[in-house]
Amino acid sequence: MMEKDDLTKYLLFLEDVFLYMEKYRYRKGMKEIILEMKQLLKGNENGSATDRALLLDYQACMETKPEKAIKLEKEALAQIKEITEDNAHLVSNLHANLGGLYRMNDQAELAKEHMEKGYLPA
Repeated sequence: MMEKDDLTKYLLFLEDVFLYMEKYRYRKGMKEIILEMKQLLKGNENGSATDRALLLDYQACMETKPEKAIKLEKEALAQIKEITEDNAHLVSNLHANLGGLYRMNDQAELAKEHMEKGYLPA
């Protein structure tokens, strides 16, 4: 059982568990992880910009409406004010996810723009 006494480690645990659940398409568990993360990240005193970006990315992953998913991915990218060595991979993934959503929404130019940013974070 994971203790909640170290918030940073607990958030990392939740983020890892979400990815595992996503791999097996365990949507019920994914929804529970999102709810727990929302509760922990309420307000700005807990967690980091990366944690908040991941939460928005996870919400976009669960979203059935492409327009809403695009909005969530854009909000996730907005959480990252500066690209660093620590968050470059996340920023790349967010751009790739956004590009994929634009492609699904038949917005080829925006899809191309974000896919390219996914390969080469600015």
